[in-house]
Amino acid sequence: LLAAALLLAGTAATFPSPALAVSGGGLDYANLDITGQNFSGDAKTYKGKDFTQIIAKGTLFGGSNLQGCRFYKAYLVNADFSGADLRGASLEDTSGT
Repeated sequence: LLAAALLLAGTAATFPSPALAVSGGGLDYANLDITGQNFSGDAKTYKGKDFTQIIAKGTLFGGSNLQGCRFYKAYLVNADFSGADLRGASLEDTSGT
């Protein structure tokens, strides 16, 4: 066993770079401060996007498609969701709504 370790130590071993797997398009808006931004409007769709732990003070989401979005632990003080499509959206552990 010691001989094998010494043999490996003396050779330059090369390993392939790890693959970066992205499932579902990545983190989207997770952990961002989107305070005061405008995500509203009938033509805007954010279907299935991740808004985990965002800071969204006064952010406008009215009328937009938020189906299946995740707002886990999001800070949503004065955020406007009027007329937004929230079917299947997760708003667990949010604050400020």
